[in-house]
Amino acid sequence: MQAETFKQAAHALIDTLPEDASWRELAYVAALRASIQQGLCEADAGQLISQDDIEAEFGAST
Repeated sequence: MQAETFKQAAHALIDTLPEDASWRELAYVAALRASIQQGLCEADAGQLISQDDIEAEFGAST
């Protein structure tokens, strides 16, 4: 299976929007997708922060 190019992914993303979508909605879903993709890449690279470390940083506990 061939990897999807950025332009193909952008077109597919636009195709999921309703016909009356606005530029703002497009920008939102594009930013959301980029954020998710970045998180997945960081997770694949092992750049995760443990729950304990987050709680310690914010002074919270469960």
